[in-house]
Amino acid sequence: MAATLTLLSACSKSGDDQMPSGNYVSSKILIAGVKMYTGNGEVTDQSLINRYIASRDLQRFFKSAQTEEPETGLVTISLEPGKATVKYPGQPMTMEMSYRQTGNGRYLLNWVGKTLWQMPNPNFRCMQMGDSILQYPVNKLNIVSIPDAGGYSTFYTPSFDYVLNVKAGTLTAPFLSYAFSNDNHPYSACSSANGDVWNMFNPGCLARLRNGDTLVVQSKTVLLKKQ
Repeated sequence: MAATLTLLSACSKSGDDQMPSGNYVSSKILIAGVKMYTGNGEVTDQSLINRYIASRDLQRFFKSAQTEEPETGLVTISLEPGKATVKYPGQPMTMEMSYRQTGNGRYLLNWVGKTLWQMPNPNFRCMQMGDSILQYPVNKLNIVSIPDAGGYSTFYTPSFDYVLNVKAGTLTAPFLSYAFSNDNHPYSACSSANGDVWNMFNPGCLARLRNGDTLVVQSKTVLLKKQ
């Protein structure tokens, strides 16, 4: 069953532009190719990328090649004037978020809530924003951090922004699969957040990669069809 995105009428602050309204269902997911980076730069050898993904049992998070496929029920988002509700099917957490237009076909959902920590290894340093939502997997859209020390550090930050875009008249939801490891340190030190936007990749974090770091990312876009 496709996930449903429900939008209630709202007027934008910009004046003439009308924010999306009505009911939308996710109809297709566009998955970009996997990108891999280390402290020495980008890795372009696909066999090395595949070997890294397999060695850490990450096949469920990443597609080996660029693809386009039907959507099978990923996330439910309800929008009304000034308010949004985000729900991941089969997961216990529902996020109540603010909702506003920022211009250029972009709509910003902001969540301010309690921080949820899951620290199986007490030696872990806290991950940065956007590094992991492993406790709330979302079918093909999972984000996960993999410290080499063994185990996971999983949490939601107290505040983050989530973006919806309008491209060529189609409402889209970007997502990001993200894995990070370091051969020499038991913690992650690179955030996937684009500014405060957790579901989009920030290339600026590549400048912070150091010796022993490995970063794998895959951008995904869900196309939403109006009912």
